[in-house]
Amino acid sequence: MIVAATTSGVRAAQQATPTIPIVMAFAGDPAGDGLVASLARPGGNTTGFSAAVTEIAAKRVEFLHAVVPKASQFVLLATPAASNSMVSASENAGKRLGMHVNTLRIHNGTDVTRALSAESTERIDGVIVDLAIPQNVALILEFASRRRLPTVSGPRDFAVNGGLLAYGANYPDLFRRAASFVDKILKGANPADLPVEQPTKFEFIVNLRTAKALGLTIPPELIARADELIP
Repeated sequence: MIVAATTSGVRAAQQATPTIPIVMAFAGDPAGDGLVASLARPGGNTTGFSAAVTEIAAKRVEFLHAVVPKASQFVLLATPAASNSMVSASENAGKRLGMHVNTLRIHNGTDVTRALSAESTERIDGVIVDLAIPQNVALILEFASRRRLPTVSGPRDFAVNGGLLAYGANYPDLFRRAASFVDKILKGANPADLPVEQPTKFEFIVNLRTAKALGLTIPPELIARADELIP
């Protein structure tokens, strides 16, 4: 049995074995990205949880735009293997708001430095961070703070560690619920026949300390929606 998370993690597990059962703790858009045949009938050796990335990605753009309503361009920092649905949903959400979301693929810290250099950020009003690049988050937040750029990502820890906003599924809850798939498969169930499930718990976190440092006022409607405010 393999338990994997993120689209790139699940894909790596699938490339390693076509037979050992794989349980997705979460993946952005399993069907859209070809990890399973469909959510109802996964087929193959993989099942688990979708992270409902299309809806969540669009909401992240909307929340960040609500904080900086005059923004004309956000940059989305994503891994090369990031879900295509997440990228498209983010870019399309920007278009609906009358602005541009520019996707940059991040391989390493050098790419972060280039993407968030003083010259590059002259035309950027905010940064959206793919949750699959945790190894570069500290560097991203350092540059964002230096350039006074608001940020949004998925995991709660992003806001706790200094990001402005975090919105996404409750990822610890998905890992806990993934244990039910492991249990069923170990008792004889076929992953191909276990429908992929959606998250049921979502979190919206606002770091008020970061907002103050950036000189930003969080709209009352976002304050009211927040599950947690970091003072």
